[in-house]
Amino acid sequence: MVKKRRLSPAPSSAASSPALVAPSDVPSNPASPAPDTLGVPGPSAGSSRLGLSMTPAPQSQAQAQGERGVGAYLAPLSGDGAGENECFLWQDLPMNKNGFRYAFCAPSPNPSPSPRHPFYRLAPPPFPCLPVHLSYTDRSAFLRLSASANAVTTDRGFRSARANVGVRAGSWYYEAIIERSAGAGGAGRGSAGEGGNPHVRVGWGRREAGLDAPVGVDAYSYAIRDVGGEKVHLSRPKPYGATFGTGDVVGCLITLPARPDGEGADTGAHSDDDPAAIRRMRLTLKYKGHDYFEMAEFAAAREMDALVDREGKGVQQALVSPASPPPPAKKTKTKKQPGKQTSAKAAPPRPTIRTPTRLDGSSIRFFLNGVDLGPAYDGLFDFLPLRPPPPPKRGELDARHDDGTLGYYPMVSCFGRGRARVNFGPQWERPPPPAALPHGTRPMSERADEYAREEAARDEADEAAARVRLEKEMQDDAARPVVVPKPKKKKKASTATPTPTPGPGTPGTRDGTPGDMPSEGARKRLPTSEARDERASSVATSARASSVGGDVDMGAVGGDRGEAGVKTERMDEDEGIQW
Repeated sequence: MVKKRRLSPAPSSAASSPALVAPSDVPSNPASPAPDTLGVPGPSAGSSRLGLSMTPAPQSQAQAQGERGVGAYLAPLSGDGAGENECFLWQDLPMNKNGFRYAFCAPSPNPSPSPRHPFYRLAPPPFPCLPVHLSYTDRSAFLRLSASANAVTTDRGFRSARANVGVRAGSWYYEAIIERSAGAGGAGRGSAGEGGNPHVRVGWGRREAGLDAPVGVDAYSYAIRDVGGEKVHLSRPKPYGATFGTGDVVGCLITLPARPDGEGADTGAHSDDDPAAIRRMRLTLKYKGHDYFEMAEFAAAREMDALVDREGKGVQQALVSPASPPPPAKKTKTKKQPGKQTSAKAAPPRPTIRTPTRLDGSSIRFFLNGVDLGPAYDGLFDFLPLRPPPPPKRGELDARHDDGTLGYYPMVSCFGRGRARVNFGPQWERPPPPAALPHGTRPMSERADEYAREEAARDEADEAAARVRLEKEMQDDAARPVVVPKPKKKKKASTATPTPTPGPGTPGTRDGTPGDMPSEGARKRLPTSEARDERASSVATSARASSVGGDVDMGAVGGDRGEAGVKTERMDEDEGIQW
C-alpha cells in the first residue's frame, strides 16, 4: 500500500478556558535542574536555551526561526487554565500521523558538492525547552502541551505523547508528577462533565505505539495507571501497586540489555532481510517557515496486534502456527524448444507468520513517591521490527529497517482533563532508594548528549557516501557528450504580395465602395492601351475596305464593326478612368 503524504497541523479548536497566555521562557520548576548540571554546555547570558539541545542549528537558521515567537504556535483560547505552566493546543506544526513523522532540521555544516542537493541534519525545536522533553510533533494532535514541553493534559479520551529521544540499552529513569487525577474515583465513566473525569497513565512505549490511545493498550507499550495502581499491557490491567492521584510522583525505570556487537552495520544486499541494519531515508521539506525531516513511521505488525486478542486465538496463530504452504500451481503443458534453457525455479515465498522476540534481561519497574513497587514486567519485546515484508514500491518511504530512532520512549497518557508533568532529572522530587536501582542507572536528561553523538556519526557517514555519489554523477554528466539538437526547418514564406483592400473614397472605384473594384483576375484580363489602339485601327481599316468595295463579308464586318464601335465608343467614354 503506497503511503500518501499528508501534513496535519494540530487542531485549533477552542475550549472553555482563559485567554491565551504565551510564556516567554521556561517556567520555574523546582524539579528542573539548572542548565549547568545537565552535562551539556550552558547558554551564555541573555541567550536562549536552544544551545542545550542536540545539534545546534546554524546562526542564520536559528535567527530565522526565532523571528516567530512561541506564542504564534499556541491556539488562542485553548489553554487549560493551569496558570504559569499552562498547556495549549498547538497550530502550524506537522503532527506524526498517517504513517509519517516529522522532526526539525537545519542545513549541515558540511557543504554538499551539488547545490541542488544540500545536506541537512537534525536541529533543536525553536522553543524554550530542555534537551529531553515531550515531543512537539510526536504526540496526539488533541493533547495539550505546555510551552516548555514538560506538561500535558486533554479534555477528551486517552491521548498520549512520547519523549523526543528513546533508549536502546542500559538502565534509565524519569519521574511523572500527577497534577490532576481522580485516582480510583470515576473508574469506568466517560471524560465528559463539568469537572471531567481525570485519569493518567505513564510508562514506556515503542515507536509503533499509538498516540490516540493510552500507553499499555497494545504490545508496544507498558504502563501503570492511577486506578488501583494496576499495571497495563496488551489492554489487560493486572494488580500491581496502590492507587495514586493528584500530588503523587510516579518513578519509571527501564533496563535493556546491551546490543550485540556489530549490530546496525549495513552490509548491502545481504542486510535486506535484517531489520537491525540501520538505513535512514529522510526527505526534507519546508512547512510554515521551518525545515523538517519527513520519515516513514514504523507500522504495527499484525502478529503484534494479534497478541491483544483476549480469546488467545491470535496469540497462538502468531507465536506457534507455522506458515501455511502456498497452494500448488496448476500444471500446464508447454512445448520444449530445442536449444532454449529453462528458467530456474522461483524462490519459495516468505512465511506469513513472524515470531516476535523478547529481550533477555530486560525489565520495567515503577516507584510511587520514592517507594519501590517491585518488578512490573520482565522479558520485554525487542524494539526492532519483525522481519521485513517484500520491498516497497519505487519512491515509497522505507520503514522496514532500524533508522537509529528505534527503542523505548518515556510515554504519558491523559484522560478527561487529567494532567501530568514529567521530570527527566537529574534532580528528583521523590528520589528512589539507591539500593532499588541497578548499577549505572542514568537519568533521561543524559540521553540527549549520547543521542546527539549517535546522530552525528550517522550524519557523517551518510554525507560521505552521498558526496561520493554526487561527485560521480557530476563527473558522468560532464563527460557525457553534448548533443546539439538539429534546427527545425522553417516553412518558406509565400512570395505573393497581398493586395490591400481599398477603403471608401479610394481612387479606382466608381462610387468609393470596394464592391465596385474589379478583382485581380478581372484586372489582368482588361486590354492594355496598345491593344485597344490596335483593335480600333483594325476596325477602321475594315470599314475603309468595305467602302471601296473590297471582298469583305459585310455581315461579319458589320457585326464586328458594330461591336467594335460600341466598345470603342465605351472605351473613349471611359478613357479617363483607371481600371
